[in-house]
Formats: sequence, structure tokens, C-alpha cells
Amino acid sequence: MRYLFDAVSSTPGVEHHVALAQHEGVAGRSGALADTSAAGRLRALGATLHVIEMRRNPLHPTNARAIVAVGRVISEVRPEVVHGHSSVGGAVGRLAARAAGLPATYTPNGLMASVPAVAFERVLGPLTARLVAVSPTEGERAVALKLVPESRVAIIRNGIQLESPPAAGGDWDNLRARLGLPPGTPLVATVARVAAQKAPEEFVRACAAVARRRPGVHFLLIGLGPQQRRVDRAVAAGGLAGRFHQISHVPDAAALMAQFDVFVLLSRYEGGPYVPLEAMRAGVPVVLSDVCGNHDTVEQGVTGFLVRFADAEAAATAIVRLLDDGALRSTVVARARERLRRDFDVRLMGERLAALYAELA
Repeated sequence: MRYLFDAVSSTPGVEHHVALAQHEGVAGRSGALADTSAAGRLRALGATLHVIEMRRNPLHPTNARAIVAVGRVISEVRPEVVHGHSSVGGAVGRLAARAAGLPATYTPNGLMASVPAVAFERVLGPLTARLVAVSPTEGERAVALKLVPESRVAIIRNGIQLESPPAAGGDWDNLRARLGLPPGTPLVATVARVAAQKAPEEFVRACAAVARRRPGVHFLLIGLGPQQRRVDRAVAAGGLAGRFHQISHVPDAAALMAQFDVFVLLSRYEGGPYVPLEAMRAGVPVVLSDVCGNHDTVEQGVTGFLVRFADAEAAATAIVRLLDDGALRSTVVARARERLRRDFDVRLMGERLAALYAELA
């Protein structure tokens, strides 16, 4: 979300009103903002916020009330275009927009493959003026699943600011010391919500496979979520006690990434994930699962490595290769930064979104 508004905040003549979801926050408090850092940043970029309670379960009755609440915002603001993000926000936005007679665009940010999810998206397809796919393969998948016709798919890659964020400050500037590790300890890390989509147990399995080959390597997961017990079981089964570290939340994890040796994301599915882009910007080589969205982010063996989903040994082989081969690591990092500049600049994302909004308006 922060990069989206970095992209379009300076577009002349565009006014942004954001219905920001309220649900269980990072500390599990009901009604807390999902991203407590988002509100101030969005306001600073000139957006007007409307905080509306929603739930991740699409059938939760709270989401019906959210449609009414978004409808009220539409009545007050009178926008030309409504843009919904992710499954629940996309459904709420499209239904409220249809009631107001407005065009709606929808960014899935990762299409779920379950039969109920696909059926739900097909029902909402006629309400979608444009489906914004954040990677070419997500667009292809949307058409293959018959969610919308190809003529209503727009491919707009996610983008990030190319300038590195400022250092985290305080004791975050020495992450290894904070974790109780000696300087120079190899650190393999991921930043992800501990949820089924991100398959955190697969990251742990890959860590265990690396640990068997390289006794000095340590591992870090930054994130929290409903799959925590599965992660804990995988850590115990992998014999990673004392070598696997977890930090539930960091206000800006991107500022820590330059301290990683390898970044890993072994998701079940993606749309066009931001976090690997942030790792590439930080000069950290990435290993990703070869799933929709991820294989649009990385050119295999050139700007990073792709491995078959749920193949812990293949992931470990790629990680160990990057840890052991400094020349390879430097080459991959340099090429990844070149690709960022070419394909994932947030300014390019903003130009394409602004053009889409103008077309729909």
C-alpha cells in the first residue's frame, strides 16, 4: 500500500480517498489497524483515510457492513473510479461501486486457487471494469480461470522506490547483536506473514536442510500470523533450536534487509510480491518458490533463484550456493538491481495507474 501511494500521490489532479481496513492487528487486538504504520504515511502523502472494519473471511457479516460504509464514503466523496485491493477489499469496493454506478478496478495481489475462491471471483467478474494484475502470470491466470475477459486485464507490475530506506536506528542497526550472534554469522531470512499463502513451514524446512549442511548458519523469520503453531512444530522437527530466530514485528523491516546474507520466500502463490524487490534493492540475493508472481520477479539464475514449491532440498542447495560463492552473489545482486530500475520502479507503476484511472474516468 505504501508504494502504491508513493506512486500516485504526486499525480496532478488525482485525489485519493482510502478505505483502510480495520481487523485483528499485529498484536491480535480486535479493531486494530492491520498496518499501524500505514495511516500516518498515507496522510503525509495527501490521502484522506476512512478506517472501516473488515475481516479476512469473505463471508463474515462485518464485510456486509463494510460495503454499506464504503457506499457512504462514495456518496460523500463522489469519486470517478473505485479501486479495490485483495479479495475482501476487492469485493467490498466492487459491490459498493456497482451500487453507485461507478467503474471499479480490482487488484487481487495473489489469486487463490480454491474452488470457492474462484467461484466467488467469477461472480464478481462482471462488476470489474479492469482487473489489475501485478505480474504477467497473474494476468494469464485470471484469464485462464475465466474471471474476466483478456480485454479487461491490465498488467501493472508492482514497483518500489529505488532509493534505499534510512537505517532502522537504535539496536536494529546491529541485527546480529540483537539476536545474540557473533559478527559475521551467516544469516538466512524471510519477512512474511505467518499465513498459509506464505507457507512459512516450507521456509523452516529449507532452513533445516541448510542447517544439516552448514552448522554455522542461523535463520530469521520476521512476521506473525495464524500459522505460528505449524512453524513452531517445524522448528522442533528440524532440530533448529538455538539457530532459528523470530521477530514478530519490525516497523520497517526493509531497513534491516541489508544485514541478511540471503533472502528466502517460498510461498504457495503470489501476485507480485514487494518484499523480494526490497531485498534486491538492499543488495541481498533472493531464493523464491517457482509460483505465479514469483517467477515474474526473478530471472532464474540471473537475478535470483527459483525452486519448485515444497522442495526443501532444492531451496537449500540454492541458499548454500549463494552463501558459499561470493562472486556469484555479487553478480546476482548487480543484475537484480538493474532489473529493478528497468521493471520495478514505483514511478513507472504510478504512471500506468494514473493512465488507467484516466481511461476509466
